[in-house]
Amino acid sequence: MTKKRRYQLIGGACLLVCLVCVCVLLLLRSCSSEPEKLEGGRSDVPVVSSEPPDTSSVSSEPSESVSQPDVTSEPEPEPPFVSPVDFDTLHKQCEDIYAWLWIPGTDEYPGRNSPVQAIDYPVVQDPDDDSFYLDHGLDGKSDRNGTLYTEHAHNGTDFSDPVTIIYGHNMKSGLMFGYLQEQFSNPTWFASHQDMYIYTPKRTLRYRVFAAVPYGTEHILYKYGNFRDRSSVSEFLDTVYNVNRFGKNYNEDCTVTENDRILVLSTCLPSSADGRYLVLGKLEEVLGEPFPE
Repeated sequence: MTKKRRYQLIGGACLLVCLVCVCVLLLLRSCSSEPEKLEGGRSDVPVVSSEPPDTSSVSSEPSESVSQPDVTSEPEPEPPFVSPVDFDTLHKQCEDIYAWLWIPGTDEYPGRNSPVQAIDYPVVQDPDDDSFYLDHGLDGKSDRNGTLYTEHAHNGTDFSDPVTIIYGHNMKSGLMFGYLQEQFSNPTWFASHQDMYIYTPKRTLRYRVFAAVPYGTEHILYKYGNFRDRSSVSEFLDTVYNVNRFGKNYNEDCTVTENDRILVLSTCLPSSADGRYLVLGKLEEVLGEPFPE
């Protein structure tokens, strides 16, 4: 063997060894990489995604096989709904808590030097006395702030009614619905804050705000017979859209019909003894158990 041929063989062998080493290093690196960690986000009461969950499954059977029987695989069932709100713990504090209301962005309001209390509260319903939580806290003790509540005589606790009304005091401190009227009567703020969330043990509900208006003091649910007749929903909506008072705002991109489920937040008008301020949203998304037909 000539010296030139020997050098060629040695060089080829070295090149082959280098290539093998590079492949081994790349393989080891791909096997030892850590999964991406997600940071941030609201872990206690998360925003509901508008994208449906990915329930597709990957088949483990070979793509080309004549020996395997032709069996259609059943899709894996979706995992049971788990509320992001720990109602078991809340019930130890107050057994009348049945829902949680959150309006994103209500803790940020321009022009306020001090922090603004977010509308981020439990919702209660006394099974016997609809006026109890007007002046009582979650601990059952007298409290001028009261608690956000619905009336058992007019609304259930699953938000399946045509119209559900949550009542809360307009407190000067900003607690409860203290800034509701101030925020939603501002056209700029109204236009950029149009999501409301209700959390229950069985489902998460997203409502889109379609109106915020000064209103009269009549008992809406009583007047319209708890909206058992769907045509009465249209009558009520007509009164909402025909309000001619300062502070009204409408979402022209949100169409509401008598067949929609509507959530109403109701509080006193600070400058009027004979009026209330309403913020109305229609149900747009349900995460969890569907409503019964």
